[in-house]
Amino acid sequence: MLIYHFGTKAALIAALLDHLSREMLSALSAALPRARAATEPEALAEIMGLLRTPTFRPYLRVWFDILSAANRGDGAHIAASRRILVGQVDWIATRLPEATIDPRRRGKEMLALIQGMLALDIAGMTKAADIAARRFYPNG
Repeated sequence: MLIYHFGTKAALIAALLDHLSREMLSALSAALPRARAATEPEALAEIMGLLRTPTFRPYLRVWFDILSAANRGDGAHIAASRRILVGQVDWIATRLPEATIDPRRRGKEMLALIQGMLALDIAGMTKAADIAARRFYPNG
């Protein structure tokens, strides 16, 4: 019946991934209302504080599964990961301090740090993740 509605297994997977990407981004927005942080280190601390909660653990498992499938070359997962990453950059950019020059570029840079920190967290290396954050923001 699902194939009848979606046409192909690939179309079903693409629709599911589209739904998941919208749900992940809306959960982030709902959990951390749209407010600018006073500093970049404060923005990073708020975002990491949110992503490290038990509420977001299931999202992170799904997120890393999507990335893993994208790495294997699956087109639907590549498209979904791109949508999620672009959404995350936009979400981060709206939380950076008002005076941030080129908030989208800074959002991409901060996202790279966040994704690396999350990978370290998953591997049980939270202390190393926190050290990396302090190296990027030594005065934060």
